[in-house]
Amino acid sequence: MALILAKANSGTLAESVPQLRALAQRFADVPAVWNALGAALGQLGWKPEQAAVTLELGRRFTDPAALAGAARVYEQRGETETARALVQRVAELDAGSEILLERALRRRDRCPARTRGPMRQCADRAPPARSGAPPPRPRRTRSGTLPR
Repeated sequence: MALILAKANSGTLAESVPQLRALAQRFADVPAVWNALGAALGQLGWKPEQAAVTLELGRRFTDPAALAGAARVYEQRGETETARALVQRVAELDAGSEILLERALRRRDRCPARTRGPMRQCADRAPPARSGAPPPRPRRTRSGTLPR
């Protein structure tokens, strides 16, 4: 494998892909081979092939990084339920993982707290308006006077 990786770094990256694929099939339980194949495909710009390798990594290995990569591919494909299940699995495997926050930022979700626990209001959102309720009273300043 070291020779193939050295060859890939010498500028003949496209020629090393078939060899990396053969290594991945021969050593199917070694994540480093799959990572090298995915990196080579990414450097070549072969996104569909790289996505397929990333999904295969997620299927074969329970490493949080492999599962997170597979979740990103599923999210890009629009399979949000599968992606959500993988994200939850990563959060269970790695308690210190920030995958829930990363996913919320990617999705531009302004309230990532909704992904954990009961539904609650975000700090930056006002509570829902109640029908027939009086408007809120103005707050007093520190000096005790009402603002103008």
